[in-house]
Amino acid sequence: MGQDLTHEELERLCDEGHSLKAQGDLQSALDIWQRAAARGSGRALNILGAEAHARGDLAEAKRLFSLAIAADPPDVWAMFNLGVLANQDGDTDLAMHHFEQAGANGHMGGAHNRAQMAKQQQDMKTARYWWQQAAELGHRDAAYNLGILAKKEGDTANARTWFERSAELGHADGMNNLGAALMAEGDLSRALELYERAAEAGSTSAMHNLSQIAEGKYVYVDAITWMKRASDAGDERAHRELSRLQLVAHLELDSSVTSLTDDDLVACREAIRTAAYRTDLVDSERRKLFAVYVRSMCIDIESYRDLEVVIEQCDDPLLLRDVIPNLDSRSSSDDPEHDECVASVLRNPATDLSVLLDQARRAQWMPYLNGTLATAVFRAASKRDDISYFGLGDLVESYLTTSEDNILFMAYEDGDPKQGLLEDLKNAFLEFQESHPLDASDWEDFENGDPWEQIALASHPMTPPPVLRVLAAHENSHVRRFVAGNPSSDNEIRAIAALLK
Repeated sequence: MGQDLTHEELERLCDEGHSLKAQGDLQSALDIWQRAAARGSGRALNILGAEAHARGDLAEAKRLFSLAIAADPPDVWAMFNLGVLANQDGDTDLAMHHFEQAGANGHMGGAHNRAQMAKQQQDMKTARYWWQQAAELGHRDAAYNLGILAKKEGDTANARTWFERSAELGHADGMNNLGAALMAEGDLSRALELYERAAEAGSTSAMHNLSQIAEGKYVYVDAITWMKRASDAGDERAHRELSRLQLVAHLELDSSVTSLTDDDLVACREAIRTAAYRTDLVDSERRKLFAVYVRSMCIDIESYRDLEVVIEQCDDPLLLRDVIPNLDSRSSSDDPEHDECVASVLRNPATDLSVLLDQARRAQWMPYLNGTLATAVFRAASKRDDISYFGLGDLVESYLTTSEDNILFMAYEDGDPKQGLLEDLKNAFLEFQESHPLDASDWEDFENGDPWEQIALASHPMTPPPVLRVLAAHENSHVRRFVAGNPSSDNEIRAIAALLK
């Protein structure tokens, strides 16, 4: 049939067909498109091909798309559609040919898809070329990809240019990345504006950024609102962070977390632990979060055992400082799981020495004192390089309260629990001696140390004779008296102590 209609008239026929379809009269629309196609309209042939594809007739769709690209002028959408179908068939070479053909004829989707296929083949030179063609045609994803590529290459200026372009075209993450660049430059006002635009456009990364800014200002209501939006959008990381933020907000009002149920604590346990290890949070918040995490691990016996492993692997002195005070207060003093966790803290080389000394002071010699825990203090000390020999006297003095007669180490009958405790302490003290040989600084400590620490060493049955000999000549008569009564003192040492009375 002759081409008795101009190109403009054929275009009007195609538009009329779209109008009829929009009104629900598909058959009349098909009749008009077929008339235009019979007169050589590539656009009409492409439309009919799309309708055939919608009916599931792929063979007819491909035939019509092929006729459309052979028309004069050829239809670029038909080129793109053939590329999509070829890609679905697994014919990569044919798909790239059609996408490249569409891109070269001004189809931004074709240019972008050609770039994506080049990226899959790790042909970044070709990918960059076609992304640039697509971006110049107005494809926002292509502009964003060029920004990411430039950022990876360290070309911040070019990255900024392409992020600006993608943001202008409405790319949500492009707005977010441009906001991040402005934030780095100190332009908080414009950064917030872009973050908010990006969030409204669906960028969960922007929602995260807005939440983090609000949290930094301690405006937890806003921080939670933005993180909830990200979580509702399906962001798994946001779901975890939301639990943490809700707990942090709660802790601002109730640091004892008494109103939280065990289920509440267990539900956000890992989120709390993850947050505690974040280095971008202030120390007080990290300590608070880790303390709550420790409490959550004490809820059931299985988690209590897992906590011991967590403690052993922790290398952050800041967090270890708060473990012992936050172990489950419901545990009795002779709970083996509780004691093992305490011992894990004391053994950990990352634990501050002050924690070891503090634990000694907290658990003094009482009828209920557990021998395992007492021994753990001394054995932990024996593994440390930052405690002096005389520093052990502080542990002895702190751990064992004196009787009315100021006798630290008394004799107990066989079978008495305290006798067993003393034996444990003797053995632990020996381990310390083996790992901490005396040096010149120790002797200076002996002369200048606290009298009660000197008395502690003077009375300890495992204090070695060289130390006892020095203490026997001490100017303090109480120190000499305990040396004289120490079963480890030989006659010579007792004679020195007696001579100076």
